Amino acid sequence: MVLKRRLWEMAFQFRHGWWQDLLVGIGISSLAISVIFLVAIKAGWSVIEGWIWQSQPSDVLLGKLWVSLLINALVAIVEEIAFRAYLLTGLKETWGKSIGLAVMAVTFSFMHAPALEGYPPFTIAYALLMMAAFGVMFGWVYLRTGFLWLPTGIHFA
Repeated sequence: MVLKRRLWEMAFQFRHGWWQDLLVGIGISSLAISVIFLVAIKAGWSVIEGWIWQSQPSDVLLGKLWVSLLINALVAIVEEIAFRAYLLTGLKETWGKSIGLAVMAVTFSFMHAPALEGYPPFTIAYALLMMAAFGVMFGWVYLRTGFLWLPTGIHFA
């Protein structure tokens, strides 16, 4: 129990439509990623040199796909529980929604900082700012819905 509530009661209730929230979240992120990818291709910022299935056997490719899906799901679930269900809920009850959301977003951002080691300072600053923005988005969605299904779906994709 955290904050005198069970985790499933706080975040992952299997209420009517829970799976729709999860799928809508996955759809939102998938659409955004697809649009960004297509813009990058059209603008010449990215080039497709080949497809992974052209260079790898299907069993290896399916294995990698399965592992990637599991890792993405695990990361999305764990981070949403840690930062939204636990941290944001506690901060909101202590300092209110706005300050709680800001503190959680900065904490979420700096938790990702070790992955940026070795990058130029501007790149690190930009990445931390973007992570904080994602933290605000995930947190806002959680505060609006009261459940983690939608932000977990967005985070997963």
